[in-house]
Amino acid sequence: MKPYGPSNKVTSTGLKWLLLSSVIGGLAIGGLTHLISLLVYLIVLFPLGMGFAGGTVMVAAIRQGKVRNPAIATLFGILTGLLIYGSLHGAGYWQFKQSASEQITKELEGVSDNQSNNIIDTFLQEKTGSKSFLGYLKYKAQQGVSIGRLESTGTNLGETGTWIYWLIELAIIDITIAAIACSTAKNPFCENGDQWYKHPEHIGIVNLQCSENFLNLLQNDRFGEAGKLLDPLQVIHPANLEVCLERCPCCKFSDPILTVSSIYKDRKGNLKLKQVAQGVLSLSQYNKFHEAVTQNLPLSGEPNAVPTDDEEITLAQQERFSISTGDRFESHDLSASAQAKLVEQLSHYPQVKEAYLVRKTLQYFPEKPLYVLGIIRRRGFIELEEAEPKLLKKLMIELGLPNQTWVICLNKDRAMTKILQQTAGQAIYRKK
Repeated sequence: MKPYGPSNKVTSTGLKWLLLSSVIGGLAIGGLTHLISLLVYLIVLFPLGMGFAGGTVMVAAIRQGKVRNPAIATLFGILTGLLIYGSLHGAGYWQFKQSASEQITKELEGVSDNQSNNIIDTFLQEKTGSKSFLGYLKYKAQQGVSIGRLESTGTNLGETGTWIYWLIELAIIDITIAAIACSTAKNPFCENGDQWYKHPEHIGIVNLQCSENFLNLLQNDRFGEAGKLLDPLQVIHPANLEVCLERCPCCKFSDPILTVSSIYKDRKGNLKLKQVAQGVLSLSQYNKFHEAVTQNLPLSGEPNAVPTDDEEITLAQQERFSISTGDRFESHDLSASAQAKLVEQLSHYPQVKEAYLVRKTLQYFPEKPLYVLGIIRRRGFIELEEAEPKLLKKLMIELGLPNQTWVICLNKDRAMTKILQQTAGQAIYRKK
């Protein structure tokens, strides 16, 4: 597979989108942040918030303006960050002038606005050597930024520390926006159809045992052989590889982009993806790959059966992506020897108290059964939060389960426990 690279194109319309979004978004986000800061201002969090808000504006501008040049997008991202932070302090300068003008008016009757502004500039000139906005910034730096729960009791950073602190905040904002903008401009775009590629669609799973071979075949452009290792109906489980495809939504002549990600669970047990390979396929390479994938699907028993279409595959995948109490289940059809082997393997896990095995009733491709192994776990007196997901992953990898099997924990799901117990009739395994 060859890597995807953006065309680096940007039109005059795209530049207009970037410029208007930078100016309007920057001023609006900075001004709003100033209003909120009158009540509360959280260090680090607020700069990150401004960065992500600016990044959101840039994403909209890049996609609407169809900007495929990461360098230009990054440049305007930096500009947006400067405008956000500049307008934040600019709003502070406006408030400072308003407050000072009110005080001057009280002390000196009949003073005009121009005279009031001159007095303020004279004050800043004497204190800092500069007038207007720059003088205000220098004066504020001299006062120093205080960090703490209450400004009066917080630690004052002093003049030099305040300038460094402001630079750090600006860097956080600019880096966040620039990174988001650059990443967005690198997204796949169809030059023929003048459209962004649609979101990646799941096309199948590669089992752990075949993962290394699958990646090697892709690396060597042997797509027909690689497609044979992918199961479009396999359920998503940790340690396996997920394969996704990105295509232009309106053009049939664009080269698809294949993305391979490793599946894992975080400490909370949520499934996460880590990209391990990505590349562009020519249409001929994709056709070979797709043909090999569809050959893994069962055909109907009719004499003139034809390969299944993509829509039916998608429906079958959606049907297998989750297990819930609203699903229908039936008894498993494992042979006695397969059951005995599974029971023997489960006996080596002291954490497993009981296990129930059933099949999910499927509308699409029932010839390829989907099993559900529900376990009741023996919980330790003191255990880590990741104990449960760690055990489930271990069972998925080490047990000799049928190809498509969900392994779930029943300890906190009484409704599912009752359904599996009624369907199975009895536990396939119970620790003595």
